[in-house]
Order: sequence, then structure tokens, then C-alpha cells
Amino acid sequence: MTNNKLTQTLRPFHLKEDSTDLSIEASLLREGPLWLLEYQVNLHDEKSKLIWPPLTSNERLKELWNTTCLEAFFMYEDGSYEEWNFSPSGDWNCFSFTGYRNPKELVEKPVEAPLIKNPSPGLLKVTFEKRPEPKFINLTAVIEVKTNTNKTLHYLAKTHPKMKADFHDKSCFSSLA
Repeated sequence: MTNNKLTQTLRPFHLKEDSTDLSIEASLLREGPLWLLEYQVNLHDEKSKLIWPPLTSNERLKELWNTTCLEAFFMYEDGSYEEWNFSPSGDWNCFSFTGYRNPKELVEKPVEAPLIKNPSPGLLKVTFEKRPEPKFINLTAVIEVKTNTNKTLHYLAKTHPKMKADFHDKSCFSSLA
């Protein structure tokens, strides 16, 4: 993918009936060595509120997926892949895997911190340098929504082929060719 834009609509995984009307328009653009990601969260439910922290820091932290976290998975020809996590707060991380969820212990990949912009609730823009060029992509998100007094995590991706949300599943990835 060279200077092409990939756009995907991410939908929530639903094992049971859920009335939350939630989707994300996610796009990825390559400009030379830079990758530009944009996520626009759409919540059309007057009873629910998106949990969207303000931009406050730029720290490398683990377990960002315990609340609102936008993610990108990049897979290479040999099946190895990276998981990038971005919080609206500006916190981030990048993990490397040699194969499906392998190793079990998270291994932080040494990379430069991404530039994260949070211009308005529900909109996140991320710029980062990425090499080598991956063959497949999986844009995903964990979105926390508050309805009345309950907080719920929603798992969004382009597709959910199994009975459990699994962003690491190779069948969820799209080709960048």
C-alpha cells in the first residue's frame, strides 16, 4: 500500500442482544514512511455516553484495552505481527508477536512514540513511522460506553468470524495489496 487510503467500518461484536447503536469509521493512509490512522466513533444512542478521556499525556502504558482504546494490527508475510494501542488520552503501546498470540507474555516493540491528536470526543488521529511494510491490517477498537450507571466495553472490528471477539485471529485481517 503506497499512498493509498484504506477505509473500514468497524462494527461491535454482539454475543447477545445489545441496543447500543455504535460504529466506527476507521481509515489508514500511507505517506512515505508515515502511517496516518483516523478513527471516528459514532454513538447514536441518547441513553448512552461515550467514555472518551481528554488528551493529557503521551506515555507508553500496558493494558490500554481496559477502557476506550483504538487499535491497529499489522501482519507480515511470515505470520508475525504487531499490535498498536492508542488511547484518546495520548497513551499508547506497541507489542510484537511471532505468531498467533505468541509469545503469551507481551513483548513491547522498540519504536518511536506516535503523535496522537484528540480534536473532539469520538475523533482520534494518529501518525507514526512504520517499517517494514506489512501485508495485512486489522483495524479494531475497544470502546467503553456508560448507560445509566453501567459501563460496558464494546469490541469493534470489520468482521467477527468466531463466537468470541478475537482481534488476533488471522481471518480478521485485510490485505494491503
